[in-house]
Amino acid sequence: MGGKFDVIRLGMSCVDCILKVESVENLNRVSILDWTIQGGGKASTAMVAAARLGAKTSVITRIGQDEAGELIISEFKKYGVDTSRIIVQEGYSTPILFILVDAKGSPRWIDAKVLKDCVLPEPVKHMVKLAEAKNQFKNTIIRKHVEDEFDFVTEGRILLLDCFQPECLDAAIAARKNNVETCLDMYFHPNLKELLRNITYCIPSRRAAADFTGETDPEAMCRKLLRLGPEVPDLKRLYEAILRNGFTHHASMIHGDYTRPIQDACEILGIEIVRV
Repeated sequence: MGGKFDVIRLGMSCVDCILKVESVENLNRVSILDWTIQGGGKASTAMVAAARLGAKTSVITRIGQDEAGELIISEFKKYGVDTSRIIVQEGYSTPILFILVDAKGSPRWIDAKVLKDCVLPEPVKHMVKLAEAKNQFKNTIIRKHVEDEFDFVTEGRILLLDCFQPECLDAAIAARKNNVETCLDMYFHPNLKELLRNITYCIPSRRAAADFTGETDPEAMCRKLLRLGPEVPDLKRLYEAILRNGFTHHASMIHGDYTRPIQDACEILGIEIVRV
């Protein structure tokens, strides 16, 4: 189904405070070498990346009436992501996450209180104070997405979901009924099996796939996921395999009709398609 947008995303949005440190192991002695504060959330990051590559993108997400929420909206607008469907909810606190990263790129998510007594740059210290204040809102009632918001998911060619929103199952069902392809950034979800039945492309991390399937071999993980409904369990891995090793060699290892998603990716990336 053709739509107004190339990709629409429904999922969590947050602010990431990424702190470069010597080691992520010793939390009693955190020394900040470098830092950045930016909009976060895996699906949100994907939307920004798609927009920068020229795709028309939109997000359905929930933020609070707070400074962190304003930062998220400004980041989306900066990169050309449509923000008309962002829900700004009174009493809801926009999540602020703190991630330590060492020289090897190994990340570790930590609580804001770990940084309370550390020597921090002023912007990071400010985010720690905001995060501590947000802990007061523990019993906030989160407004559910309404019907017209689910209708909106049919206005895209692809619907990208994460597992952090309880409404993602309803959105996936609505999309598939309207012939909209769905892509899942897989994590834990209480109805994950049912959700996977309505997913076209599933992109799990190795850990998420292992935890869900109980397998350790990547091929065994993929086979189990495929039996639940997705056509291609790991589209990212497919693209990397094609680029690094050539199409012919890997064709026999990939299950499902992968020609259309490759064509879509080439169109978005501006790559000429040559059919043999």
